[in-house]
Amino acid sequence: MTNVIGLIILLILITQLVISLFLLAHGIKLYRNFHKFVLPIGPDQPSPLGVVVSSVSDKIAGKIHAAILGIFSGQSRVEKAAEGELVEAGLNEVNPLCGVLAAQFPKLRKLLVKNPELAQIALSKIGGLKMKSPESSGNGKPWTGSFGG
Repeated sequence: MTNVIGLIILLILITQLVISLFLLAHGIKLYRNFHKFVLPIGPDQPSPLGVVVSSVSDKIAGKIHAAILGIFSGQSRVEKAAEGELVEAGLNEVNPLCGVLAAQFPKLRKLLVKNPELAQIALSKIGGLKMKSPESSGNGKPWTGSFGG
């Protein structure tokens, strides 16, 4: 009976030794794979982990950049629209024909927004029409040569 108990204990110890060796070998393989993933492949090549982190950070930075550009673009569009409305209102006040032309031709409107003094020249070429200046309308403000701004 003592031999049977000793044999069972020996089998249990051998089984534990085999399991420990298996886990150790698997742990070493896992450790090697971890090092292959984390350490650079060569002097000029990043590690696979570095490639993953770089790719993810590039995508995150791209999304943040797009969001910021979207915010600035929205603000810029609102400012340009307001400026265009002011110019168009000023053109309508000075001469309704100029306001109608600016409303019908967006490129002309852009040009007049950038260079409002061209409205006088354009109207004189179109039909010899003269624009009323604020001085001549009697409101007492000096003519600055710009519209709506």
